Amino acid sequence: MDYFNIKQNYYTGNFVQCLQEIEKFSEVTDNTLLFYKAKTLLALGQYQSQDPTSKLGKVLDLYVQFLDTKNIEELENLLKDKQNSPYELYLLATAQAILGDLDKSLETCVEGIDNDEAEGTTELLLLAIEVALLNNNVSTASTIFDNYTNAIEDTVSGDNEMILNLAESYIKFATNKETATSNFYYYEELSQTFPTWKTQLGLLNLHLQQRNI
Repeated sequence: MDYFNIKQNYYTGNFVQCLQEIEKFSEVTDNTLLFYKAKTLLALGQYQSQDPTSKLGKVLDLYVQFLDTKNIEELENLLKDKQNSPYELYLLATAQAILGDLDKSLETCVEGIDNDEAEGTTELLLLAIEVALLNNNVSTASTIFDNYTNAIEDTVSGDNEMILNLAESYIKFATNKETATSNFYYYEELSQTFPTWKTQLGLLNLHLQQRNI
C-alpha cells in the first residue's frame, strides 16, 4: 500500500488533509493507518479510541492516558513481553523521552530498529535520531542512521525516503554540516511533490540563505 500522501501530510503538519487521505482506506485495517490516524487525531485534539481490541490500539489508548497522568507503569507493563512492534515501541520510547529518561528511550528505539518487522521501523529510526540529538549524542545519531540506511539501501520506499531525509537533515543541522544544502533538497522535494504555502516558504527561505535569489 502507498502511504506517501498520508505521511507527507502528517510530517508537514497538514493534519486535516492527512485524515482525509487516511479515510480513503476506510475499508482497510493495518498498523500504519491506525498509528497515523491516532497520532493525527491527537495532534488535532480529537483523539478517540480507535481499535481497543488490537494490541497497538491498546498501546495508543495507554499512551494518551500517559500524556494526561504522566504515569508510564501501565504502558510499560503491556509491553514487557519483548514481542512488540516498532509502532508500539515508538509510543513507549516517546513516553520515556517525555519523562526525561533519554537513555532508556534510545534503548527502546534500538530494540525496535533491530526487530525483523519492517512496518514502523523508519518512524522509530526518526525518533531515535531525535532522542539521541536531544541527549547531545550526535555521533550515536549518525551511527544509527548510517547503519540503518546501509542495511535497507535497496528497499527504501518513497514514503520512508521522506522520513529518512528528515532524519538526515536533523543530523546535519546538529553537526552544522551542509545544513542549508541538505534542507534545500528536502524542501525542494516537498515543494515538487506537495506544493503548499509552507513548503514554498521554506524553499524560498533556503534560496535566500544560499543567495540563489
